[in-house]
Amino acid sequence: MKSKTQIVSYFVLIITFFISFKNNSASYAQSVELEGYMGVKGGELFNYKLELEAISTDTWGGFAYTYEASKPNNAVMATVTVKRVPSENKFIIKEVELLSNNGFKSKATICLLQAEVFYTEKQDELKGKLVTRTDLHQSYCAGGTLTFIHADQIKRLLQEPREEKASLQTNTPSEKGNVKRIGSPRGIEAHAKLRSHFKDQEQREAFAAAREERKKQREAQAQPVQEEITEGKNIEIKIKNDTISFFIWDGGKIDYDKVNLYINNNKVLDNYTLEKKPKRVIIPISNEKTSIRIEAINEGNEPPNTADITIKDGEELHHILAYNNKNKYSEIILIKK
Repeated sequence: MKSKTQIVSYFVLIITFFISFKNNSASYAQSVELEGYMGVKGGELFNYKLELEAISTDTWGGFAYTYEASKPNNAVMATVTVKRVPSENKFIIKEVELLSNNGFKSKATICLLQAEVFYTEKQDELKGKLVTRTDLHQSYCAGGTLTFIHADQIKRLLQEPREEKASLQTNTPSEKGNVKRIGSPRGIEAHAKLRSHFKDQEQREAFAAAREERKKQREAQAQPVQEEITEGKNIEIKIKNDTISFFIWDGGKIDYDKVNLYINNNKVLDNYTLEKKPKRVIIPISNEKTSIRIEAINEGNEPPNTADITIKDGEELHHILAYNNKNKYSEIILIKK
């Protein structure tokens, strides 16, 4: 177990390296946090966090933390270096020395981690294999995988120039994206509604791009483009059968959106995390009007909370995109013909 003085000295050393290379740092991220998880053979899964400072072009140093999601304060802390290999879209992560263990327990992973993670633009994640070895003798402990999924953190690691990033955080309407329609309002009204769901311009553009990609995918598959619903903008659908199938999933990048689903005020899905695979709910129609309410529990990693929905009424399909801020909801009213 290292003393607080030793830990501080490691940090001072890292800052010293950073200052010495400051003049070469315009094109890479100077300060980075990466949060993800490590899966170890044998079934163990832990959260993994890096706090890094740049020490030269494509090289960072700092601290690594391994902990259980339910016990974030019980963490193993180690010094770590990260090196980027741009030609391979690869990052080499190597823990150098264990500093402390604040109550963390594991079958095999209280060891030094070494990993090579690769960036894939399609999934927008960093992922690769890891091995862990003992601190003193470098004996093999365990193997597994290491994954980082927060797109904003990864983007900072890949880093466009700092001045460009600052310019993206303005609150002016986008001049790039074709943001014309959210629940049908246009022009100033559309921009105002879009701003209500996001904190900054970068998030607005990301959502607009994701929505456009959904549209292109559906058109490529010769499927109807979705209706859009959000808080204050609901939809009525006429149906003819006594039972319908309701499907809900995340049709974009998985960012762990959670929803509650209510049928006529009865909760049928509780704190459900949207997945790539559609969740099917069979809904019997016994009233002239049936209410389906989709409530946003969170906004995932990329706001707002976004759910793809298909309602199957016999051979007829209705495709819907519901998006909301936290604790808000969209509603679908089924009207029996």
